[in-house]
Amino acid sequence: MTKPLKETGIPFRFLAAPVTFAFIFIFFFALDLYLTAKEKKIRSEWGSHPVRGQVTNGTAERLSGMAIKLGIVLEAEKIYLKQPDFELQSKKLEKIWNELSHHVRAEAVAAGSPDPIPDETKRFLSESQSDILQIKKHLVYEASPVWREENPSEADFFSTLKGILRLHHVFAADALFQLTAKNALESEESLTACWKLNESLRNRKEPISVFVALKCSTIQMGLVRKLPSISEIWHNRFRTLEYRKSVSIAVTAESARFFESLNEKSVRRDLLMDELSPLPEWGKAPAAMLLDPYLRICRLNYITSERELVLALQSSKNPAEAPKRENPLLSDFLHEYESMNSTLLEFEKKQKKFLGL
Repeated sequence: MTKPLKETGIPFRFLAAPVTFAFIFIFFFALDLYLTAKEKKIRSEWGSHPVRGQVTNGTAERLSGMAIKLGIVLEAEKIYLKQPDFELQSKKLEKIWNELSHHVRAEAVAAGSPDPIPDETKRFLSESQSDILQIKKHLVYEASPVWREENPSEADFFSTLKGILRLHHVFAADALFQLTAKNALESEESLTACWKLNESLRNRKEPISVFVALKCSTIQMGLVRKLPSISEIWHNRFRTLEYRKSVSIAVTAESARFFESLNEKSVRRDLLMDELSPLPEWGKAPAAMLLDPYLRICRLNYITSERELVLALQSSKNPAEAPKRENPLLSDFLHEYESMNSTLLEFEKKQKKFLGL
């Protein structure tokens, strides 16, 4: 009986491991090339949105000091160092802010002459008239305020935004206060101060700032209609407002910053390492390396979805009509964007009515 021939060369079982590793290497290399090309394409389509190194101008700096007299903080990091008890004093004004804000918003949608000013608000406005007049003249006759924008985070600007909103409502309430006293010129000047203050928000790169500006513009339109006569200046002012464009630019910039924040491999690795904290230390680095392509794919899907919905906003199309089947992530954004679009449509309707279009 013939003996079987001896095996020659390297058995296949010894080749399995290197072939597998070679396949994995080629797969990840090809995937990296594909993702790099997609990222480059998205970046070219989305455009560049660098963070502007904008700082406060003289109007904003002086305004911050003046607003303190009304109990309004525009630059919190400065005020608490100088007046440790200021936070306690500010809390005492919370009732006034709530009452004042409610009255202003109610009057902005009510037709006819303004109702009587609530007692607490009336007392505050009466006692603060000299300070309100000083700030009003400063806003009306100086350039519009410009606030720092070196950091794109909404949270960094939120405290200032809250102060701006309160100051806006003070001038809106003062416009009503002056109207009830038959001081139409002073009322209009208070509304002009509202307009100048609001200019500092309309073109910022945080969507929340633009929407606060939009809400303030809605209030201004409602209160201007209560003036005995509306000058052409106000029609020209409201005619120039293009909040749909401002919102689209702000959302685009916010998404682009998010996209670029994950551009560096080291940043993605640190993010994944934090998410993989339950794993033992020796397993985090390999897991992060394997999951990096997945994070990049999620990033691409996110920015693609954002772009589709921003384009829908730009055309005033209801985002609910966007093709969900082409990008499942769209469903995650629909509620937010439907709200944005509804708010814009409501403002545009009021804007046309005000302009008689």
